[in-house]
Amino acid sequence: MPTINAYKHDPGYYIRAWTSDLGNINYKLRSRGNTIIERFGLEDGDEISWDTIHSLKSIGEIYTEGSGTLGRDDFAPLDGDTKTLSEEEAKRLLDSILDEKNPSEQRIEELCDILDIERPRSNIERLEQELASRLAGITSREGFPTEVTLNGPVDQASISVNIEASEESTEPPLDSTINLLLLGDTSLDDPGIARHDIYLCEEHGLEGWSFAYSGSWETHAEMARQKAELLPIVIQWFDDLNVDYGIPKENFGGAQRDLLG
Repeated sequence: MPTINAYKHDPGYYIRAWTSDLGNINYKLRSRGNTIIERFGLEDGDEISWDTIHSLKSIGEIYTEGSGTLGRDDFAPLDGDTKTLSEEEAKRLLDSILDEKNPSEQRIEELCDILDIERPRSNIERLEQELASRLAGITSREGFPTEVTLNGPVDQASISVNIEASEESTEPPLDSTINLLLLGDTSLDDPGIARHDIYLCEEHGLEGWSFAYSGSWETHAEMARQKAELLPIVIQWFDDLNVDYGIPKENFGGAQRDLLG
């Protein structure tokens, strides 16, 4: 059975394995692979399953420097050496990978196939839910400006997030439009709606933030105040995702720069 091993004098881990075709192989881990191993809970000397190794290979976090090939069929486990992860362990490994990396939907499908588990929510769905969760705390608190745009008590207001990725987008939310939809008390016939659209380009960063309004200056002014409270949370979310959103004075038109302050 392959084992995970810590270097004696350097940080990080390597995997010692053996196959009938290749003999002894030392698989080395890249920096994020080390973090994934630690998140997953493996320690020096622990056995590591072949499906874990295949998963690390799938996301490019494992290499050999010539001590063996990395083709999936080139280091299949030996007879009697086929320990695999339980469903719970497989899901935890996938979570550890998704916490550290932002793989494509195709790569997530491949990981689920390797781990023999059902595909989780799409990456876009996870991003939408995460941002909505962050924004909900501020949009439902007393003092958030909703008197003109929404109806009902502010603590009954809700927000949903929809990320519309362009055909060129390979890593949402880059090259995407992020729609923020605020709703008032949905028990009312007319809860009121306020919609904010954020435009994020991989090349130019945060290109714009617009909102739809009925035409009254009162509505426009309130949505500008909403934006002033939402923007810092969105920017912090970008930071946590390591998204380069650029410099506002270069990426926004004059009206947008005025709203940013």
